[in-house]
Amino acid sequence: MPILFRRSNKDSSKSRRRKMSAPAKDILIIGKNLTTFPFNSTYSRLAKQCVLLDLTQNKIKHLDFLSEFPYLRTLIIDENCLQSVFKCHQLDSLENLSVNKNDISNLPVFLNNLKCFFPNLKWLSMMNNEAAPSYFNGGSKFEHSDYRMYVSYKLPQLMFLDCETITEVERQQGIARYGRRKTDIY
Repeated sequence: MPILFRRSNKDSSKSRRRKMSAPAKDILIIGKNLTTFPFNSTYSRLAKQCVLLDLTQNKIKHLDFLSEFPYLRTLIIDENCLQSVFKCHQLDSLENLSVNKNDISNLPVFLNNLKCFFPNLKWLSMMNNEAAPSYFNGGSKFEHSDYRMYVSYKLPQLMFLDCETITEVERQQGIARYGRRKTDIY
């Protein structure tokens, strides 16, 4: 699959264009077996404006390159080698994260990283990871429900988990179940 650059065309009014120094760009680099982001003069310039980065089907283990993406709002890093512990820098702008089908096995450790690195995360998809039990990977209904409660407790600002809205009932159950514990045991 080719490398794509896509201009965002959400607001094409002339007055809006004059206010922006350059239009925002989406960067899609899919299926290239990358282990990190391939910075060069073009990518370095685009990273400064990028709001959506899709690195699906690569071999990325760490996200420390995200420090070069100050306006990134959406990161899709499905089908990579991301684990529960990863290197990264805090990125306040990131709101949407998709890490489906990676090597994430320790939920408390992974969520602590997310809380530290992406404090404004609102949408998270972790499907098909060992740490996210569901019907699709052999998890029971109880395990899936418990997973959703735990994530909603650990990331209280999160609004969506695995494409479903986090309900107030899940939040309250998560607080009741995990709020009194002094350690993160899952």
